[in-house]
Amino acid sequence: MVEIVILLVVFLIFVGIGLALYFSGLLTPSVDCELSDFGECDPVTGIRRRKIITKPQGNGEKCEELEEECSIDCVMSKWSTCDTVSGTQTRSIVTPSKNGGKKCGVTVQGCDIDCVMGEWSQCDAVLGTQSRSIITPNKNNGKKCGSTTQECVVDITGKWNIHIGGHEGVVELSKIDNTTWQVKKVSGNENIRENHNVTYIKGKGYEYNSTILIFSDNSLKRLVNNQGVGLWLWK
Repeated sequence: MVEIVILLVVFLIFVGIGLALYFSGLLTPSVDCELSDFGECDPVTGIRRRKIITKPQGNGEKCEELEEECSIDCVMSKWSTCDTVSGTQTRSIVTPSKNGGKKCGVTVQGCDIDCVMGEWSQCDAVLGTQSRSIITPNKNNGKKCGSTTQECVVDITGKWNIHIGGHEGVVELSKIDNTTWQVKKVSGNENIRENHNVTYIKGKGYEYNSTILIFSDNSLKRLVNNQGVGLWLWK
């Protein structure tokens, strides 16, 4: 009986030693943990992950963390077109930065608006000026607006019918400079004098032979004596 007890104790001792060796890994081949590469950074959580390819065994190297924080740079939309009223443009944040990534820039900035002006009006033949309006004023460093008025002279170069002293004829006016035209008789009597030029006088009109002529309407086709005397030109 004693021998049986001794054998049982010895058996249990060997079993315990075997189990201890098994769980300690001494009886199991050592296999290190093998991990995949980290995947792409999740733009929402700012976390990237990897997987276990091979689990460790025995005294093999344990697996490291499967997740880690990663940097997300800010992503912004393109700038909008420049608002002609406010002189600003905007953009939105598509992806906010995380974990030390590049920070987002401003979402509103000033932008340059060039001045846009209308066409010049018809030249006022008496005042010697023409005007234009500002359609869109400039903003920030945009091109500035030019003048809204400028001097002008209606060019009367060409052939004109003439009525003078009860007689009619045709004259041809040749431009000498911006305000002077030479008179050449094409047809008519001696009342049409070629030795007198037509000269524009600002604020008055066109002087010929000491008589001031002005345009009768906006068609610029009829010059009449502003004193009611019978001298006038028409095309």
